[in-house]
Amino acid sequence: MKLTVFNGSPRGKNSNSHRVMTSFLNGFLSNSSNKGILLDMAGSSDQEDLIDTFRESDNIIIIFPLYLDSMPGIVKEFIESISGHGTPDRSVGYILHSGFPESLQSSFIEKYLEKLTRDMQCNYLGTVIRGGTEVARIPGIQTNSLNRLVCKLGILTDLFGVGHLLSEKILLRDFYNLGKEFGITGYFDTKICKKLAQPEKIGKNGFRIYRYIGDNYYWKVLLEKNGAYERNFDRPYV
Repeated sequence: MKLTVFNGSPRGKNSNSHRVMTSFLNGFLSNSSNKGILLDMAGSSDQEDLIDTFRESDNIIIIFPLYLDSMPGIVKEFIESISGHGTPDRSVGYILHSGFPESLQSSFIEKYLEKLTRDMQCNYLGTVIRGGTEVARIPGIQTNSLNRLVCKLGILTDLFGVGHLLSEKILLRDFYNLGKEFGITGYFDTKICKKLAQPEKIGKNGFRIYRYIGDNYYWKVLLEKNGAYERNFDRPYV
């Protein structure tokens, strides 16, 4: 099987999308008869090259993050450009992820993507949803030993159903297994998809924990690293 993956993250090769799809492709390519490529939309200097590649591909996965409930502009432009190039022999699937922990947050876009694919007259492979991908970066930026311990305990206990989201190892392992199964069947494995989609919905305590970890172990660290923490309440347009 030949597979083309289009990465729609504006971060390009530095994105969560690129990291998880590299792992996915490693699993996919564990079957030596498979061939696959990963193309970053943000790293492409020519939109027409991407469109030509789409036209020449039979099996396609488009991955992109949600930014405040919206797809990135480069993905919207790409989808509008390929809308007239679908055929019944072309299969298209999607991987949708975001910083929101609940997969339920992204479910309405899944319906749109299915309709979009049908309108393009392509075979719809399905949509994989993964929430909370950004927090998997948190343990790697901790310099405080206590913070590292808290992250480790959160992962081991899966506290309030959100602790596992801190583990990049779990994230990449699940995408590797998803890619491996896709390389065998040509479809997204439903059990792995269900696992990736957890939590579908979290309670108040889970939300509080997720927000506390995100605010204090990620955004605060990045602000301090960039010398901007003392200015995080600035209102430059007032």
